[in-house]
Amino acid sequence: MSDAKQAQSIKDIKLAPWQTLLISGTSGCLAWPFAHPFEMWKNTQLMAPPGTSQMEGFRKTAKKGFFTGLSTGVMRQVVYATARLGCYPIFRDALLKLEHTAGLKDNHDPTKATILDRAIAGGSAGAFASCLSSPVEVCLVLQTTSKESLSILGAGRSVFASSGLGGFWRGIGPLASRAALVGVSQVAVHDQVLTSLRLRNSVLEQKWHDNIVINVASIITSFIYSFITMPVEVARVRMSAEAKLPAGSEKKYRNMIQCITRVAKEEGTFALFDSFLPYFCRCASHTVVCFFLIEYITRTTKERKLAKIQAAK
Repeated sequence: MSDAKQAQSIKDIKLAPWQTLLISGTSGCLAWPFAHPFEMWKNTQLMAPPGTSQMEGFRKTAKKGFFTGLSTGVMRQVVYATARLGCYPIFRDALLKLEHTAGLKDNHDPTKATILDRAIAGGSAGAFASCLSSPVEVCLVLQTTSKESLSILGAGRSVFASSGLGGFWRGIGPLASRAALVGVSQVAVHDQVLTSLRLRNSVLEQKWHDNIVINVASIITSFIYSFITMPVEVARVRMSAEAKLPAGSEKKYRNMIQCITRVAKEEGTFALFDSFLPYFCRCASHTVVCFFLIEYITRTTKERKLAKIQAAK
């Protein structure tokens, strides 16, 4: 069998939904340790007094420990990455089939999906994942911003004692908004950029290795989505940090828009992007490793499945 025919055969292999979810969750968990130190640095910088330099925030993070709360971060990926990354192709393909059935498209080939199709699927998957992962998100923020050392159980008890069950969904507005934006600006954009780069690469005389194409797409995607979601990330972290305040106490931030507006008014618009360096590093490290693993494991799984089919003939 020629390489072209083999590639076409691999392309036609479909994975079961549970395999897509498992690959996405596994990739997200394995990629998180590379991103966690930058998450710590970013959260420390976001909660630091105005005027705190990046290096001062870095030193504070180093003193506290770059891997504080790592277990919570990985646990977050079990829920968040599995739902957000795993549901995206499921939602996208379901949307394409629905459009095909309605006569809006000639076929439901995923490579023919428009940026709007990808945006709808990515945003929906992100919002859905955020609702599931919010309790772990709140605990992670407390672990990475609290002055005292907290385990995930300690952070959970602190939230429940001060705000009750609803405290675990404190900041769900910006969290869901950020997740939807990430679904669009990371997952959908990566899908679009990767598809475009692969098509362009296919007509080059000297083709790039597909792993390089994947990593280039990830870097481009990381810059776009970190810039777009930075203000919402500021609101998410600051509102989540207030979850441990006693019930009935006045909260400084009421909702995402009010939080972003207040930060910009009191600290200046630049304060919304003051933590961009650690945030971009966090986004880039996780995106590059996670999507590389997703593509690699998916390709390997399909090749093994194809080999079994051919051996059975």
